[in-house]
Amino acid sequence: MGITTSFIIKVVLHNSFPSIDTKGSWNRICEKIEKIRPPIRCSSVCWIRPQKGMVKINTDGSFFSNDKRAGIGGIVRHDNGNIIIAFSIPVQCNNNNHAEILAVDYGIKWCINHGYNNLQIELDSLVIANMLRKKSTNNMKIKHIVDRITNFLTGTNQHFSHCFREVNQVADFLAKNASSSGNSTFYNSFQELPREARGLFQLDKWQLHTIRRRFEKCNFFVS
Repeated sequence: MGITTSFIIKVVLHNSFPSIDTKGSWNRICEKIEKIRPPIRCSSVCWIRPQKGMVKINTDGSFFSNDKRAGIGGIVRHDNGNIIIAFSIPVQCNNNNHAEILAVDYGIKWCINHGYNNLQIELDSLVIANMLRKKSTNNMKIKHIVDRITNFLTGTNQHFSHCFREVNQVADFLAKNASSSGNSTFYNSFQELPREARGLFQLDKWQLHTIRRRFEKCNFFVS
């Protein structure tokens, strides 16, 4: 490594982590860099009930790249937080994004076919949420699904939003359960939900907050 590059890195390290001794051999400094752990950032998040007169659809997709197993999960709830329907269905797809949008597609079609036209659609994939907000995508593998959803929503009152995974745990559990079990299951009441999903559902309904823990991104880059 050139002298100029190592000098710059030492300066950045000294400014970002004053406690690190940047004197000594370059190998010794690299060992210290490997031991650095970025600070943890915590925030409080919770599932929010839909607006009065609307229903909320939370969906998620699960895809295991090693064996290509995939599943979709979702739950539709009244504005009081009670369950209308939940689903857990294995699907055939190519990647995570494909699974995510298939989950949204199924949830929306179920709602509209059953007379629910005031919809809040929430998912933890920002990529898919942005596609559906814009009603377009350059991803030709799933463009036809985006177009199908857009056409299906014509004449409805709908809103797409992105949420953190910590407040999408019911849908996440149902999607993973479908991909691992290979079984299609529908739930029409709280009592019918699997035990693990019932606990997650109650956390949402009671509006209890969950702590979201994430590492802050480092403000330097070493290659």
